[in-house]
Amino acid sequence: MKVLGWKPLRIAKVALHEYHSAMQDNTTTLGQLIIPSSRCPGPGAAFSLLISLALFAVPPHAHADDTTVAMVDCVAASVDGKPITLRDVSSRLGATRSISADDFANDSRAKDALEMMIVERLIEEEAAARGLSVSDAEVDRYTNEVAARNNMSRSEFENALSLRNTNVEDYRTQVRVDILRSRLLSQLSQEGVPVTEEDVALYLHENPTLTKSGSKVRLRQVTVGFGTRTPDEARARIEEARESLLSGRSFEDVALEYSEGSEASDGGSLGLVAEEDLNPQIFEALLSLDTGAVSPIVSLPDSYRFFRVDERFLEQTDGLDEQLLAEVRRSLSEKKLQAKMQLFFTSEILKLHYVDRKL
Repeated sequence: MKVLGWKPLRIAKVALHEYHSAMQDNTTTLGQLIIPSSRCPGPGAAFSLLISLALFAVPPHAHADDTTVAMVDCVAASVDGKPITLRDVSSRLGATRSISADDFANDSRAKDALEMMIVERLIEEEAAARGLSVSDAEVDRYTNEVAARNNMSRSEFENALSLRNTNVEDYRTQVRVDILRSRLLSQLSQEGVPVTEEDVALYLHENPTLTKSGSKVRLRQVTVGFGTRTPDEARARIEEARESLLSGRSFEDVALEYSEGSEASDGGSLGLVAEEDLNPQIFEALLSLDTGAVSPIVSLPDSYRFFRVDERFLEQTDGLDEQLLAEVRRSLSEKKLQAKMQLFFTSEILKLHYVDRKL
């Protein structure tokens, strides 16, 4: 059974000049040492450092067996001065041992995990700056909903996470960040974006069939291609996506998780389309659908797809009536807002916070 997760986000400040040593008076425990320098020590340097520390830390009367060996941990990156260590990255990957600086340099999965954690930290910092927060109860509710969608109890779901080497606390962190991201998006959407008459004119120039007679339709789609899959694998994935939709998930969520089209991040929206521009197979699949209905799966030479009809505009004489003009403006507003949100999370947020990658 597939455990629903999410798509990780992407993006990329101040060297952290501190380290932590958990030594107590007259004890032999060194604890964990964080190396903040721009380059973490390699295995040999780490071993030499541990030996030196141990010599100074262990009282003369102590025995070797009484000594807890220090674990060297290095800062991989920091956001607004808050560190993300290699131990954090290792935990995210579900690794059974800590990742060294040498390991990290050649581990693409570790690098991807660090990038995700930087994005998560950026979202947390920006949300805090805007007064946005998520309670533990909200995280619990979200997690319970995901478990229920997978026909699991909460304990079964957590066991499934463990089987996939996913730390439950890391999962809860990702849930919290996902909710914060949604709230940031909501704030951005409330700010709106202007649509000018020049925008409308350019859109109509690029889509001349919209000004001609004939019916139009506002569509959303989920598409799964054959590029990296066999047709059978693609068919299984598109069927899983459609079943997920029919089980009660929103089309936008399903498109975001499953669809491979460029419009996936926009909830699968294709905007306003003239029916005469549709592929014959797609036209046939949509012909009898009412507004809000979902099509059967359509097989095309390069992909499988299914669609939802958001709205129909019936045959008209040449030109656009006010209803269609309003729809064009709405579609443009939606696309510009999506572009604004993408720019914020890939560029603008980096101007508001300080990211320092050390590895």
